[in-house]
Amino acid sequence: MPLGAGRFHFYVEMLEPKNRANCAGKETQKRFTLPIRRPLSIVSAPASPVSGEVGIGFRTAFRASGGTGFFTWSLVRGELAPGLTLGRGGAIRGTPRAAGSYRFTVRASDSEKRSQSATTTIRVAPRLAIRTERLSPTRVGRPYSATVAAAGGVGRRAWTVERGRLPRGLRFARASGRIVGKPATTGSYEFTIGVRDELSAKAARTFTIVVRATSRAERRPRSGMLPMWPR
Repeated sequence: MPLGAGRFHFYVEMLEPKNRANCAGKETQKRFTLPIRRPLSIVSAPASPVSGEVGIGFRTAFRASGGTGFFTWSLVRGELAPGLTLGRGGAIRGTPRAAGSYRFTVRASDSEKRSQSATTTIRVAPRLAIRTERLSPTRVGRPYSATVAAAGGVGRRAWTVERGRLPRGLRFARASGRIVGKPATTGSYEFTIGVRDELSAKAARTFTIVVRATSRAERRPRSGMLPMWPR
């Protein structure tokens, strides 16, 4: 069994006996080369599962070494997500069109038909989207709390107010999409909230919060309670 790869050169010598009829004792040498190749192996495969997202460009790759000549890659089991293709060089690329979990096996074959296989899974998430449709109105000085919710996407989300402004007295949490505080002024406030995930997918929606003045009934003392007069 060969212990190392490379090209090994050697000579074979043939010597004719001198004491036989028609033999002149001629010496003949011939040089030979014996190539020892490393076995074909897949040395790099995507960590399973690989994350993708509907509508977001995707790329991952397998890599092989050893063997002879060039490699040909083929899909031998399972299926890729719609919109993805396996190239001759072992790269998988495209834009996924359908969410789901796709498990498959690829095979690398060299020019002498040796082959090796590897299996992985691509999980395609639905496209990131903001699900909250509207925010409730409130009144000046009243505690307010609302969360803008999202669905789909991959990994952590980062929120931002892209345009417009919140009513004075309200704060927006970039990590959670939550709006809290006590509005200080009346009015109708229009603003756009955006969200981004770890694959740089983006979604945005415009909201309006209407802040009304506190009613007289809310400013009056509650029933059974008398105003406190200074002594």
